[in-house]
Amino acid sequence: KASTHLLGEGASTFFTSWQPYAMAVVAVAGAIVQQSAFQAGPLPASLPVMDAVEPAVAVCIGVFSFNEHLDTAPLAVVVQVVGVCALLAGIVVLDRSPVIEELQRNEPDRSAWDQPARRLRSSSAKSGKCDEIVSSGNSS
Repeated sequence: KASTHLLGEGASTFFTSWQPYAMAVVAVAGAIVQQSAFQAGPLPASLPVMDAVEPAVAVCIGVFSFNEHLDTAPLAVVVQVVGVCALLAGIVVLDRSPVIEELQRNEPDRSAWDQPARRLRSSSAKSGKCDEIVSSGNSS
């Protein structure tokens, strides 16, 4: 919102303000955290948590960094609380879903993926051509 307003005032105002740069830094940091979460655990475990945290962080950034205001009317507060409860209930249901449990049981052993690949050479090793690449981990 602030960056759009600054851009309307001209490119020089936009590029000499701190808001666009802060937004870029936060976007890069968010992408790094998100990719770290994907690597830390199975997707069924990390994705629901990120789906829950993302709106909460967005609201906090809006309120504390950009001076946005939440509606405090009684009906609005009730709707917000019901939304948060539905979000948390959805995470619990997804986490205990038989489909997710089955996916986690059938997930391949990732330790073999971390092993470096080794090259098998044909009998004509002088040619320098590799016939195939085989993982040095278990190939079961």
